[in-house]
Amino acid sequence: MRRETSRRWFAVGGAVLAVCALPVVVSAWPVPQPDIDVATLHQRVLASAERPYQGYVESDGRISLPDLRELGVVSRLLGGTTRIRAWYAGPNAWRVAELTTTGERDIYRSAAGTFVWDFERTLLTQILGAITV
Repeated sequence: MRRETSRRWFAVGGAVLAVCALPVVVSAWPVPQPDIDVATLHQRVLASAERPYQGYVESDGRISLPDLRELGVVSRLLGGTTRIRAWYAGPNAWRVAELTTTGERDIYRSAAGTFVWDFERTLLTQILGAITV
């Protein structure tokens, strides 16, 4: 009975070791190099400007910065978690939403114009003029 128990624990230990080693093995696996050069990729990105797009990104920064007005949202990007969704249908139909714990803050463009919607404050603001990036 004792020998059988030892074999089982040896098998369990081996399985645990294999599971723990899996992330190391996967991270060491070589990533294939893309078969496209930078100039071609750049041209493809520019050519896709009229194609619809939707995406989600989450940024998790660990740098503690003071809350300075001059830094604006940059301090939140570097010192916290920021979640953003984007939709793009064309130059005059797009939306970007910063998702918060209690709502979201959107900027969007439609045939009626460009607007900022602040869900938490229930505030809709129309932007007049061109937006510069």
